[in-house]
Amino acid sequence: VLILDEPTSSLSSAEADRLFALLDRLREHGVAILYISHRMSDIRRLADRIVSMRDGVISGVFDQKPLDYEGAVNAMLGRKIHLDRIVARNSAKPILTIDGLRIAQGARPISLTLGDGEVVAITGLVGVGKTALAETLFGVRKPLSGTMMLNGKPYAPGSTGEAIAAGVFLVAKDRGENGIVGDFNIQGNISLPFHRRMSRLGVLKRRVERATARRQIQELGIVCRSEKDEMSALSGGNQQKVMVARWISQAAKLFILDEPFQGVDISARRDIAAKLRASANGRATLLF
Repeated sequence: VLILDEPTSSLSSAEADRLFALLDRLREHGVAILYISHRMSDIRRLADRIVSMRDGVISGVFDQKPLDYEGAVNAMLGRKIHLDRIVARNSAKPILTIDGLRIAQGARPISLTLGDGEVVAITGLVGVGKTALAETLFGVRKPLSGTMMLNGKPYAPGSTGEAIAAGVFLVAKDRGENGIVGDFNIQGNISLPFHRRMSRLGVLKRRVERATARRQIQELGIVCRSEKDEMSALSGGNQQKVMVARWISQAAKLFILDEPFQGVDISARRDIAAKLRASANGRATLLF
């Protein structure tokens, strides 16, 4: 028996295809495979039978051919899923303007304009430079050449602190390495970069910190007992919601999210996406 838990969450499409081919060969040799995934594309490609779980118990078994993929999703969520109609926005007010930005030797220059209220996605295979661009915008690394303008003013952050002060926030790719603080609770994780804003005379205003966390828990649908819950007690999807809540709790000019749906179930993806769209006015949002 081979058990795989979200094996494609960090793979490119080509790498995933190679994994699927290997699993096909193992299956032909009699290996039983338990494949745990939130990705319906993986399930459609591999599954002979689907077992849906919700809140730690089996909520549905689907083995009749053709497999009922929609029913499996509904059983996992506990409700029927509805697709929202998304209307494209064209903003006349530029928030971020990138002109001839080069982030690596041999890379082509990048030019891009993001407007107020726009949610723009940049896609590509793993390793093509998406994370490098996100880190450049957030002050983690410096570009080789090119210029950036933020709200009509030159923007060249020398550090993440300068980026945050300018209103540029990043939800990093790997929440375990670059996001959550495991020893802090939900409230502490959300407020962490903004202690100065929540303080008076150097003393953190706990009431403001607590109210901010409670509001984000409600608006993003974070499943927890209270804002005092430890991060380790949360599911991966709810940990990711806390990461989004941290940065979306304060007004931003540019909100950057690097692989925000990695290892996140369908329900959490919808909650995060809905919050991003609902709060988009007044800033530009860039998804990688």
